[in-house]
Amino acid sequence: MVAVALTMATCLGVAAQPMVMHRELDADSLKALGQLRLMRLEQAASDVPIDPRVKQQVLASRDQELLLAVLRDRGRLPATKLEAAISARVALFDVARLAADDAGVAAMLEASGFRGEQVREDAITAPDPEMIKERLGQRVGLTRSGKLILRNDGVLVTKPEPIANDDLPPGQSPQGVPHDQQVVWRSGLKFAALIGVRRGAGYQAVCSATVIGKHWALTAAHCLLDASKSAKLDTQTLAVFLPFQGGTDIVPGANGAASRNMRRIRVTSMAWVGDDTNDAFPSSEAGFFSLIAQGKDLALLQLDTTDVAAVTTPIAEVRLYSGAPTIPPVSMVGYGITDKAPDVNLALLVGVRQEPPFGIEEKEPLLVFGPNKGVTGGGICGGDSGGGLFAGRMDGTAVQPRLVGVISALTGNTPATTSGVCLASQQNHTSLLIPRNREFICKRVPAACA
Repeated sequence: MVAVALTMATCLGVAAQPMVMHRELDADSLKALGQLRLMRLEQAASDVPIDPRVKQQVLASRDQELLLAVLRDRGRLPATKLEAAISARVALFDVARLAADDAGVAAMLEASGFRGEQVREDAITAPDPEMIKERLGQRVGLTRSGKLILRNDGVLVTKPEPIANDDLPPGQSPQGVPHDQQVVWRSGLKFAALIGVRRGAGYQAVCSATVIGKHWALTAAHCLLDASKSAKLDTQTLAVFLPFQGGTDIVPGANGAASRNMRRIRVTSMAWVGDDTNDAFPSSEAGFFSLIAQGKDLALLQLDTTDVAAVTTPIAEVRLYSGAPTIPPVSMVGYGITDKAPDVNLALLVGVRQEPPFGIEEKEPLLVFGPNKGVTGGGICGGDSGGGLFAGRMDGTAVQPRLVGVISALTGNTPATTSGVCLASQQNHTSLLIPRNREFICKRVPAACA
């Protein structure tokens, strides 16, 4: 069109003048152009021949520079090198993003000789991101799956639901909390057990559990590993503690939050799902990784009493319609580490996610919340292992959602991690919906499956 306009002007005997007028685009136009560019980059990146999960991590970043780096890699690297390089870029990008959002992470990185801004720059421009990821992993921490874990002894992040005063009846709103805001009445979670291991004269909280029968608590099998992580605990060193049942024990947790007024109950025997599948109990923490992947991280503790409160709704039947019964939301109940200020009486909290985990519709033995699905709510952390995964929103009232899983582990989780890792890591739950696991429970605790 410009060429035509110039030709016409010459024919009319008028001196040709530039027809382009310069003016700055307004903010809305710039935003629209940016969104269009991002959309086109995402379309191009969606054609890169790599594992779908890696690809989803790239697309979930919503970062134009990272997308451009991935497309550059596609043009310069052979197929055998492409996926590893892109995975390394994503890992570096994630660490840089954590550092930008969390001053503690940024300070820890600097103490290890790295700066968040430089890590981001390396994620985008480094010709060999794998080498930088390996170097960072040696100084900071690297999981078995290749995800970077930032080491620190600080508090980990979950997003628990707001807690009502323990003496406040359900249906009443805590002071300062709007009436329609979701809160949790912990006094209705009497079935939520804490597992303690004897440490000197007292007990230390190590895991969570759910009372599913008058003298049975369901937990994760890896919670039965001793302190050396090389053998199974003896029942004499274990105890189950229950809230709101007249107890007086104080049980300190991993992050310093003490649960007070807990009722201690002796464990008389224990069983794990491997007893029914002829699997030897793993003699190391690492040995549990394959069993966790198979959905075999499941154990029962027999309690030396029948006078306890148990979950009243039975474990869901295995015959499911697609997507049922885990219609969002999904609740996780445990005594794990949290970003919430420690309660002086009870570390028990409830986290809620607004989406079902991977594996529900496929009826897989392991139910997974992963970073690929984004962070929409509660997450698990150290100390939550063995707690319950419930279909529905758990608020501690008389209506109790169905128990569908047992909290198992974070992918690559270690005792020394840092803020943000829990919600950014893959969260694994042993499914109670598959026949093998349901039969393991039902033949020992028929009331839990009625």
